[in-house]
Amino acid sequence: MGLTKEVHVVSHTHWDREWYLTFQQYRMRLVDVIDQVLDLLENNPEYKYFTLDGQAIVLEDYLEIRPENRSRVEKLVKSGKLMVGPFYILPDEFLISEEAHIRNLILGHKIAEEFGAVMKVGYIPDPFGHISQLPQILQGFGIDNFIFTRGLNDTQQSEFWWQAPDGTKVLAIFQPGGYCNGRWLSIENKEHLDRFKHVYRVLSEKATTQNLLVNNGCDHLPPQPELPEVLKGFRKIFPDAKFMHSTFQAYIAQVKKAKPRLKTICQELRGNKEQYLLYGVQSARMYLKQRNDRIQVELTRYAEPFSAFAWLLGGEYPQGALWRAWRYLMQNHPHDSICGCSIDAVHQQMLTRFDWAHELASEISNRAKISIADQIDTHDLDKKEIAFVIFNPLNWERTEVFQTEINFELPDIGKYKGVRILDETNTEIPVQLSSVNLDIKTYLHPKKHPHQPRVYSMKVSIPVERIPACGYKTYRAIPLMVDTILQGKPLAHNNILENEFLQIEVNPNGSLNIWHKETDTEYKNCLIYEDGADAGDEYNYSPPRKDTIITTESSSPQISLVDNGPLAATVKIDGVLHLPQSLTADFQERVSETVACPLTTYVTLTTGSPRIDIVTEFENKAKDHRLRVLFPSGIKTKYSFAEGHFDVVQRTIGLPNDITAYKIEHPPTTHPQLGFVDVNDSKIGLAVINQGLPEYEVKDDAKRTIALTLLRCVGWLAHWDLLTRELPAGPHLPTPDAQCLGKHRFKFSILPHSGNWLDATVYRQAAQHNVGFSTLQTDSHQGRLPKSMGFLSVEPKELVVTAIKKSEKEDFVIIRFYNIGEKTVQGTIGFGKTVTQVYLAELSEKRLQKLEITNGKSVELSVPKKKIITLAVQFAP
Repeated sequence: MGLTKEVHVVSHTHWDREWYLTFQQYRMRLVDVIDQVLDLLENNPEYKYFTLDGQAIVLEDYLEIRPENRSRVEKLVKSGKLMVGPFYILPDEFLISEEAHIRNLILGHKIAEEFGAVMKVGYIPDPFGHISQLPQILQGFGIDNFIFTRGLNDTQQSEFWWQAPDGTKVLAIFQPGGYCNGRWLSIENKEHLDRFKHVYRVLSEKATTQNLLVNNGCDHLPPQPELPEVLKGFRKIFPDAKFMHSTFQAYIAQVKKAKPRLKTICQELRGNKEQYLLYGVQSARMYLKQRNDRIQVELTRYAEPFSAFAWLLGGEYPQGALWRAWRYLMQNHPHDSICGCSIDAVHQQMLTRFDWAHELASEISNRAKISIADQIDTHDLDKKEIAFVIFNPLNWERTEVFQTEINFELPDIGKYKGVRILDETNTEIPVQLSSVNLDIKTYLHPKKHPHQPRVYSMKVSIPVERIPACGYKTYRAIPLMVDTILQGKPLAHNNILENEFLQIEVNPNGSLNIWHKETDTEYKNCLIYEDGADAGDEYNYSPPRKDTIITTESSSPQISLVDNGPLAATVKIDGVLHLPQSLTADFQERVSETVACPLTTYVTLTTGSPRIDIVTEFENKAKDHRLRVLFPSGIKTKYSFAEGHFDVVQRTIGLPNDITAYKIEHPPTTHPQLGFVDVNDSKIGLAVINQGLPEYEVKDDAKRTIALTLLRCVGWLAHWDLLTRELPAGPHLPTPDAQCLGKHRFKFSILPHSGNWLDATVYRQAAQHNVGFSTLQTDSHQGRLPKSMGFLSVEPKELVVTAIKKSEKEDFVIIRFYNIGEKTVQGTIGFGKTVTQVYLAELSEKRLQKLEITNGKSVELSVPKKKIITLAVQFAP
């Protein structure tokens, strides 16, 4: 006789906060569900446990309506009957930043702890794939396990070790049949009973121990009150099994106790042989992804670090305001929200939350910069002069051409035509003046009345040198009554742009031929726009059975120079895409009628930069299509390399060899990215950097063409009859806003380079493109700060800082960075102010090992490959 199966039945509800209904509509259902849960747990001793989906936000949403029930919830959480946390929300893992993942766990823990206990389970049932570094992130919060449904191709065993790139492991539990495999368990209903018999057989076949996990619940379902009686009946129907009302924690403990021999998987989980991956969500409603990207940058690169620096200088750290901004932002991060796969009303309401998060983040950032600038000594300014401070949020010293506006408040309207700029040593620096305009500006200071003067607004390009890492540098600007004319050879001549790194020929069709001087490599016909039909839905791209591809290859746009000088040059390419209006009514092909969609591209090259920076403006008047921009690399390689979360992910180009094994969904050739994608052969490479455009493909063609998705326009939440997916992934509801009609603006950059992406520090160029300098004008005043200062430096180049913030619970500054490279490096962290204590810490900010400080100014430590390091630093008063 075999060993007895132990079947752990976990009661839960999976809570999509918004999807085919709005948040408020779903909230009313949530109130009903939790009301029933509380009554059941309190009044039926045989109904022992309920799990609230791993999300702490459901408690906030519920108690805003039922505040009188807070003590009931606390009592049940403390007693171990109601499981909450560890996350704030269940996000799409690929579409939010690495630091958003950390904040999600910090806030989820904070809320759950306030109620008495955190469920230390990495329960992530529904998101569409899982990032490579999730095991390391989970372990950073004391979570050594992971329960999931989507993303695994090799599903022969339901348990395995999942290993992050640094070697950190968690016990991973794959759920055959998904997180609803035990919904509405029944003895009397034959259909339900037969379904569960099948589930039981599959679970038994795949389990590596005698412990089986059954999820009693599904999307938005209430608890099943008769469950205890059903489990008693199951013990008769399944005599070889012991059924128990259980928890995820108890199940995991029993699996560990059995000590099974498990395989180890070290990769991101994006398989879709048995469960939908729904990879088209990376490009649905692209405007949401762009907004999210900019606000994440505002929070983590400007608001948090400069607030921390201002706090070190005696200011107040706005922790409450920062968390409110994060809350609004993270409320847009659930997978049905940020993925763009809900009804229109949901995404319209997201825009308001984005606005609120942005308004808070930008105000916090501005106040921090004012607080610092007010302490810089600028008393040597003359009456008509102004000082402007350039802030560098990145962890390396930067030298580059910077384009900015300088505004002079002067009484003599019409007299001033130019500007002279001096650095902190009073050395004059070159100025390329692009324009002088009269304007009205609003100046806001937290301690002064609003000020709205009429100003001379001068747009300039200047070469700024050695802006300190995580610091600032102050410049002096002097208005001139004569034109500012910069001597030197302009970067543009006719249709050629050229600096010390690149020569760019603008072709008559608007595409670019790029000569990379260092490697003597030419990349031809870059920047071709390609538009094809999309007969898919918000979840999946799908071509129609007969497609018509439109490109700019044979177009004749107007090409003009809009700025040209020794420091910067910009070419404007003004054209029109004539696109079919839509698909035919049967979704089989594109209609013959076309609409004119204006397409304008600005191509900018600056002195000293190896990048070509692009801005594209597009007015979409067509439906049912996908717009991409193409970059033929000509590089012979099997792989692409894309920036991920605390990682750069290598992916195979083209379709898998076993393509016939993908029965329910076509395997993806498009993939997610954060800041860049790169192709290289270790000698030469081509990277495409993006700003909030998370989908790319490297085509399996002879040219290894990089395709960057700009828009994917569809009209249905979920649609039938897709060539790329077998069945609908959600309700068949119209979503006209997902057609993305109207004006759009996209920013990206082209970076040819030598060596591989690491040799060329592509990630630094991506950061400099996406995290620009921030400036603030200030007046004449005494101060205790020098005109140039760095608060923090982290070297060598392989170490990438992702967070600088005040600790949640202590008067320490949290500094987080990771080793993006493939080898262990010796890290040096330098401080602009004296420090008294430095600790290694967990991602949760719990302090661990104390580190030795050198001269009160630096620490050194060994950082293994792909390792995330968190430091807690106490500065001297």
